[in-house]
This record gives sequence, structure tokens and C-alpha cells, in this order.
Amino acid sequence: MTRITITKSSDKEYLYHNVTMAPHQLVIASRLEDTGSDDDIVDPYLFDPSYTLAAATGKFDCQLLPNSEDWATRNNLGFSVWEGAVTLLSFLHSSDTPEAIEFRRRVLEAREKVLELGSGTGVGGIGVAALGGDVLMTDVESVCDITRNNVRRNQQSGANHGGSCSSRGSSTVDSHNWSNTVSIGLGTASVQTLDWSIPVSEQQKPHDPTSSSIIIAAEVAWLEELVPCFVQTLSDLLRPSPSQRAGTEKVCYWAYKERGTEASKIFTTMSHVMRIFHDLGCEVKEIWREPSREDPGKHVIVNIVRFLENSP
Repeated sequence: MTRITITKSSDKEYLYHNVTMAPHQLVIASRLEDTGSDDDIVDPYLFDPSYTLAAATGKFDCQLLPNSEDWATRNNLGFSVWEGAVTLLSFLHSSDTPEAIEFRRRVLEAREKVLELGSGTGVGGIGVAALGGDVLMTDVESVCDITRNNVRRNQQSGANHGGSCSSRGSSTVDSHNWSNTVSIGLGTASVQTLDWSIPVSEQQKPHDPTSSSIIIAAEVAWLEELVPCFVQTLSDLLRPSPSQRAGTEKVCYWAYKERGTEASKIFTTMSHVMRIFHDLGCEVKEIWREPSREDPGKHVIVNIVRFLENSP
């Protein structure tokens, strides 16, 4: 597997993650926050209706306390580019495992729609779009601003699909693709709010997320607070839907990074998340594991999640 490489640069407002995924070059920006005083750090979205701990953890690394020597350097970002997202994208891009090969066949050749949960800064969804996928990127509204900005930052000059035509040079309209997308690399991307605390059935406009047969998610369920709503939302999305493309099976490629132990009260464990998935009728299968480059002794695990047909 060829790992994607990232270099960093910055200006007064943003930290730029320069992503090399041959032959594609992407730029993912994180907003720099003023960390002159730890006591005065205030999330600008604190009073936004969609503000939750889930949104906050997309912006700050809550493993570190304000008095940590690394606080100023690691928590001065409006949002993060998570290790699990880079691992998942590297896996989907170049792994020779059967699951990764099947992903590329379905997404890049068959053009099945892709839905991303918890997009954040968007490295996963934007990367899959660059490879040739048609991706609907989702998060809570207070996070979607940075997602949209990064989509526009990587948009091909002059490219904007008001309809749903292919970005591979074909003029054929594919009714199975998302509409109102922008062109990135060989594919397309669009951004839409999807709040896990609200039933999916109430969030089907302008796009219906249940029409996607391929779902990707990375490092979205590592706090105990996030697990129940994430698992419920994903299990609902994995259920067969009249709007999905005929003859397709719904699957989710989900990257999880180890953080907690059974004694943890804040961070969840893989076994705990798997139990909740099982209770809701989903099967979780590990398909890739590699040591974390950021946290020695921990691993990043890529799983494939399916809804079992005989489940209620």
C-alpha cells in the first residue's frame, strides 16, 4: 500500500496540509486560532445550534489539557486532519486487498455514489473525489463551512456541475450521481449537513443520503458521547433503501483509531462500538490494521460494516 504523503505550510490564518496522492495534489486547510492565552480560548461556534462535543472535537484535540506544553502547537487549529482519515484514504487509493479493489471497482468504474460521514476538513471525501468518486460530504452545520471551503479550494477551475454529468469527459448524464456538485480531480464533491442527533429520514434534502451504496467514515466514534448516535445513523443508512441503485449492496468503510481502554470514561473502545453495532443488526469486519504513527502502541483499524439482511 502506497501511503499518501502530507507536507505543511501556513500563513497568518490557515495551516495548509499539502496532500500528495499521485498523480493528484490536494490542499486541505485548517484555520489557525489565537492561542495567546489558554484561559481565553473560545470556540467561535460555541453558541451555534449545531454545536456539540462532536463538533468541538473536530476542532480541538481533547486528549491534551490547556497546561500541556503541546497545547499551543497542537490545538491552535480550527479543525484537524486526522490520522485515521489519511490511513483510510491511503487504503482505498492503493491497497491490494480484495475489499479495496472492490471499492475502486464500484466507485471508480461503476460510479456508485459515495457518502462520507463526519467529513470535517474533508481530506477523505475530497481525496476519493479526486480519484474519481462522486462524493456527498456531510457533517454538522458548524463544521460544514470549512468542508465547503476546502472543496472550493480543490475545485477544478471553471468546473461546476449544476446537473449530474460525469467529470471524466463524458457528456452522458448519470441519474445516479449527486446533483449540484463541483469537479475535483477525476470526480465530484458536494457538501450537505447531516446531524446524527436527528433522524436520517428528516435530512433528505437537497440530497437523499440513503441513496448512497458506499459510505466512508474515519475517526468519528472515539468518544463515548459520539458512539450511540453514530452507530444508529450508520445502521439506518446501511438498511436497504428504494432510492439506492438497483443490485448494489450497501457497505461502509470505517477507520477507527485506538485511544481508550475498558477503564476509560471518556474514550470508547473498539469492542464497545462493535457490541452496539451488533445490537443494531450490523456486522463489522476488520480488513486492515497498521501501527499509529502518532501514538506508539496504538493502531489504526480499517473495517467494513454491513447491515445484516435478517435483522429487524
